[in-house]
Amino acid sequence: MIEPAQIAQLTYVDAGHGLAVYCDANAASKRLNEQGGPPAGINPEFIYSSASQRLAPGGRILIVSDGLVEQRSGDSQAHEFGFESVIRLAADTDRSADLVVAVFDALAAHAASTHLADDATAICVQW
Repeated sequence: MIEPAQIAQLTYVDAGHGLAVYCDANAASKRLNEQGGPPAGINPEFIYSSASQRLAPGGRILIVSDGLVEQRSGDSQAHEFGFESVIRLAADTDRSADLVVAVFDALAAHAASTHLADDATAICVQW
């Protein structure tokens, strides 16, 4: 059983694309804060709201850039990698594996190249 003192809370503001996934220790994953807002500085009058996520031991958060999810496939259909692929990878990648490496391996396979069309960034924090 997890003691309440072992659970931290993350409070954050999404001032951008909102491409973050929370994965608990049981590999259940969900998108964080789907509302968000415009990228910081675009609309100086926009009022952002904060959101919170409880962080139980053994979890992780993966944040990716829009260039990563918008990468087109290398086949004739040219469909995007998509955020659902990121959510699935976050849930399916073993905790002992490097999730960022797994995401970029899947992205290169999807694009059929390591030369991507746009910036692609990913960061993972595990605790």
